[in-house]
Amino acid sequence: MSVTTNLALNEPAYNSTSPTWDQPLNYNATILDQMYGNTTSVSVNTGGSTTYTNIAAPSATAAGSTSQAMRFNLTGALAANQNVLLPQSVAGMWVVTNSTSGAYTVLLGSNNGSNAAAGTTVSCPQGYSILVYCDGTNVKKADDGLLPTILSVSAGGTGSSTLTANNVILGNGTSAVQFVAPGTSGNVLTSNGTTWTSSSLASGGTLIRAPQILTSGTSYTTPSTCNHIYVEAVGGGGGAGSNNNLNAGGGGGGYVAKYFNVSPSTSYSYAIGGGGAATAAGGSTTFTVSGTTITATGGGAGGSAVTGNTAFGGAGGVGTNGDLNGGGSNGGYANYNATGGVGGSSMFGGGGLNANTTNGGNGTGYGGGGSGGGSGWAGGAGTQGMIRIWEYT
Repeated sequence: MSVTTNLALNEPAYNSTSPTWDQPLNYNATILDQMYGNTTSVSVNTGGSTTYTNIAAPSATAAGSTSQAMRFNLTGALAANQNVLLPQSVAGMWVVTNSTSGAYTVLLGSNNGSNAAAGTTVSCPQGYSILVYCDGTNVKKADDGLLPTILSVSAGGTGSSTLTANNVILGNGTSAVQFVAPGTSGNVLTSNGTTWTSSSLASGGTLIRAPQILTSGTSYTTPSTCNHIYVEAVGGGGGAGSNNNLNAGGGGGGYVAKYFNVSPSTSYSYAIGGGGAATAAGGSTTFTVSGTTITATGGGAGGSAVTGNTAFGGAGGVGTNGDLNGGGSNGGYANYNATGGVGGSSMFGGGGLNANTTNGGNGTGYGGGGSGGGSGWAGGAGTQGMIRIWEYT
């Protein structure tokens, strides 16, 4: 009785197995079942040098764990690159799963009879399964390089043989992909409603640090990476009327805000408006960039009432030359034999509370107006202005 080369199927001669003809028939059925349903586990050599591991030759009695299984599962913690060899002159097709560990390669070849590859070999990538075939000498991937090197967009590829380094890939329907270059340092990927482009950040870019609060001094210097600032300014609060029968409140300081393009590490001048003492208006706060000055004027002083008269509160300050110009509120009025007027409020400060038989209260925060005191009592003072600067790349 003979067997086939690749699967070791039994080929009995006429009358050679009588009356046990069923034995080779059952062997063949088992071999075919193993071929389509079994996995041969191959324990790859784990030594520290490159050597070989043989896959068992086909068995005529279907012993299992041979090359007759359709799938090989390679296992072991590798310490060197290794070779796995199919039985000599055995042809077929297999699914090979590389379940080894360790950063080493496994080459699958056909044994030449001296424990070396007889022909071409295939690298089995770790953690993957591949389909290979052998003609008895050479082992190759089943696709054998017949797939195109450039996978089309419709097939899930890019349609390109090379990809430009550091570019962003954009879809392009069924055509080859498009690329967006990084452009200038600091650019971001921006949608124009149709596609994506590399462009600089709009309106100031990235915030550099917490807003800077200026309450004194006359010169501000931008950081080394600053190209845009947003400046908010408040004028000083006005003082209340004073030392008369009744006194009205001072006005709140004005507010102004403007976005400026600036140069890094450059000085710009400003002034902080002081708070008005009783009977005095608050000072103006200014900031200047390249000849353009924004101003938040101070609140006006409150008036004083005499017998039978009404004293009006100081007018609130205003903003001029900004992108946003706002006003402080007017100080509260006062009548004879009534309570003193409250101070006007600003964007960043509140007016002092009114009084009847005591001195008026001072403003609070930045730019708050002072409140009027009672008859014969002093009026409250306004608070100073301030500048808040937001810095962007």
